[in-house]
Amino acid sequence: MKINGLFMIFVFAVSTSFSQNIEGVWQLNTPLKADYESRYEFDEDGAFIYYPAFYNTLQIIYSLNGHYVINADSIYLTIDEIVVNDVNLENLNVDKSKYKIPEGEWFWVKDGFDNIEGMHRDFPSASNFWSISYHQRRAIQIPPKTFASSFEFFEDDERVLIIDGHKLNYKYIGIDENFYYYIYGASDIDD
Repeated sequence: MKINGLFMIFVFAVSTSFSQNIEGVWQLNTPLKADYESRYEFDEDGAFIYYPAFYNTLQIIYSLNGHYVINADSIYLTIDEIVVNDVNLENLNVDKSKYKIPEGEWFWVKDGFDNIEGMHRDFPSASNFWSISYHQRRAIQIPPKTFASSFEFFEDDERVLIIDGHKLNYKYIGIDENFYYYIYGASDIDD
């Protein structure tokens, strides 16, 4: 009897988990593709990847990977992998005598060009920012941890995007009062 009850709870959870189709890319604050904003990528099989805002080029965490389940007005995000940016110190293409810092190689770059001769600057200015050159990514498996968040799905009939002559309704989801907009792709436009 106890096993049947648990099975029924599991069937109910699975049947309500995917009542909203959120497969695709959902970006914080804007429906227009912009890699500097944080975003979620949800797969139809229940996997997700969360990318923090890319604008900070010094971030250590590249992505959080795991699985999700939607149940009514909640989303359960289980993280089981973290992808981090590692610095490959052997391949840095800078004058190490100027930019050597214990624990790593960091430098100012001008206008986002971090590997073009003459673009490195010795001092900060408004057009410079700190960056890492020649980094590589490494996945770290972690014990799964689940986070519960409030969840809402919205489709706005009054606000539309026009992409290649097609009118597409704004779609967005609320996760703990942050709004992530659906990023339309080529597969969303029927010709």
